[in-house]
Amino acid sequence: MLESKVIKAFFILLRAGLWKKENIPQSFIPLSDREWQELFYLSMQQTVDGIVYYGVQKLPDDWTPPRILHIRWTIRINQLEQLHEKMNNTVAEQAKLFRTNKIDAILLKGQGLAQYYDPTTSRSCGDIDWSFNNKKGFKRANELIRDNKLTISKQAGNSCFYHWKGIETEHHEHIFDIHNPLKKTYLQRLMESYPLEKKLCFSGEIVFTLHPILNMVQVNSHILKHMLSFGIGIRQLCDAARLYFHESKNINKMELLDIYSSLGILPWINLLHQLLVDFLGLPQEDLPIALDRSFNATWMMEEILYAGNFGFYDNRYGVTDQSNSRRNNRNSRLFRNMKKYLPYARQEAIWFPIVHFLSSFRK
Repeated sequence: MLESKVIKAFFILLRAGLWKKENIPQSFIPLSDREWQELFYLSMQQTVDGIVYYGVQKLPDDWTPPRILHIRWTIRINQLEQLHEKMNNTVAEQAKLFRTNKIDAILLKGQGLAQYYDPTTSRSCGDIDWSFNNKKGFKRANELIRDNKLTISKQAGNSCFYHWKGIETEHHEHIFDIHNPLKKTYLQRLMESYPLEKKLCFSGEIVFTLHPILNMVQVNSHILKHMLSFGIGIRQLCDAARLYFHESKNINKMELLDIYSSLGILPWINLLHQLLVDFLGLPQEDLPIALDRSFNATWMMEEILYAGNFGFYDNRYGVTDQSNSRRNNRNSRLFRNMKKYLPYARQEAIWFPIVHFLSSFRK
């Protein structure tokens, strides 16, 4: 799969859109109209069509997509820019509501990570994620949403979601997607060790995000969680790359290495770092820890490309109906992924399906 002409062109354009200094190499082979359609569809599957679009703008005129496709793509980018504005306004409205009601809210992922992109609107929008640092804050935030006449629904993993003016929003009881219960106390100590010093401004409202070290742990453990379940899109890898690029120089790298080791996920982190460098073009010097190639990570990228964003395009288990966000053969997928990642994140691979199952019974 990785040797196909379309896949090679896809990664060239992805890197060109992800990094301002990245140019189109002379080795780029112009695509046919059919191949451009395939690349466009792949970009949407991986929710990186915004990033790839900015890479396309660096192509010579005679190498660009067919005019109809280029117009369609440009319309999508304009819509994405409008959605970013709506998302940012929504973040501000929700942050103000929490602050007014004296609820300490922490913005996770999504629009917070978009601030690391250039331009920020090149990142495809997902939902809005809030965490509240403790169970009391989580419950108060949920009650506040109900008081505002919105329907809030429970999800597996001690989370819940609702729609705010059409924007899906999630509340999380736990900040980190680490499922080993023996690490619960350690994670709480981590939160107490790193203050919420990172602030962002959305439509005039100040919003707190995680300290860069905690953000790296949160973002990467979230990627691991999805790879243990149904899969992840390349957009999430881009998040990790852009976060490292901006913040690696601002952290104590030995502390981060110790955290990864203590959580038992360092071998998997080493696989992830290979993908960020080899496929996404993150400069090796911007990794927070030395690149370790003890294991080959190519198979993991092939898995990501095959399954698509959150596993919705993995036809090994039949065609998925995305309208209800449910994937076929859930248990088979979980067992298969547990076996795949057991050598690299043993405790997480064992505990994830157990915690996932038990959380579905919580009221």
